[in-house]
Amino acid sequence: FFFLRIRRPPRSTQSRSSAASDVYKRQEYMGAKKHQLFHLILIELILPVMDGYDAAESIRELEQVFKCPKNYIVALTSDNSKKAEKKCLSVGFDEFVVKPLKAQKLCELVEKRLADLGIDYAT
Repeated sequence: FFFLRIRRPPRSTQSRSSAASDVYKRQEYMGAKKHQLFHLILIELILPVMDGYDAAESIRELEQVFKCPKNYIVALTSDNSKKAEKKCLSVGFDEFVVKPLKAQKLCELVEKRLADLGIDYAT
C-alpha cells in the first residue's frame, strides 16, 4: 500500500503519480518517516505481506508511541458488507470506501480532508 501526502491540488499538466503527492512505501514510513503526518492514507485491505487491518493497527500504534498527530486512514475494499465496515472502523480506519474508487470519490475524500485540516485551495 502507499501513503499519499497532499501538497497542492492536481494540475491537468501533471501526471497522476506526481500531481498532488509524494508516495512512500510502507517500509519507508515504518522506518525513517515515523514522525511524519500524512494528510490522507489509502490502504487496500487485501495485501500479500501485511493486510490492511494490520497496517492500520501498526500506524495507530506508531502514532501513540511517538505521540504523533492522528493520520486519516481510508480503507479500500471490494467487500461492501456491514461486517467489513465495522471491523475497519474498529481497528482504526477513519473511513470505509468500496471499490472501484472513482475519481470523483477520491476528489471528495481529498476535499473533505483538506477542509478538516483548514487548508484552503483553488479548485
